[in-house]
Amino acid sequence: MVDQKLIKIIEVLQRVGSSYLQGFVTLKDQIEVSYDEAASNLKFLKILEEPCRKIEKAQPAEIPALIPDVLCAVRVIWELSDNYATPERMKGLLTKISNQINQRCRSKIDREDMLGRDVEKCMRDLDESIECCN
Repeated sequence: MVDQKLIKIIEVLQRVGSSYLQGFVTLKDQIEVSYDEAASNLKFLKILEEPCRKIEKAQPAEIPALIPDVLCAVRVIWELSDNYATPERMKGLLTKISNQINQRCRSKIDREDMLGRDVEKCMRDLDESIECCN
């Protein structure tokens, strides 16, 4: 829906024969298309919100069990979203998800443990993280 103030601006530009009218209308149209795309993206990406929050809170050993829900949500986005139905967009989305998983695993590794405080715990955490990423 076009704002009434915007309609008034366009009317004024038309009445005075402004050379800015075409550029203004083009920009308005681009903004409307971008707004619609952003609203669609938000609607579809909300599907991933809950599964990704679970990953954010999970221990690395728990993450593999969460992956099917994440991939199911990604599949819905792939199938139904006009904006994410391209290999490039899906690659970007999956890269962000894998980065989140990697970050979660990295946060489990304690540098102090690695440097001698509890090497055995560090080895268990590393094994758990490696298994998660496999």
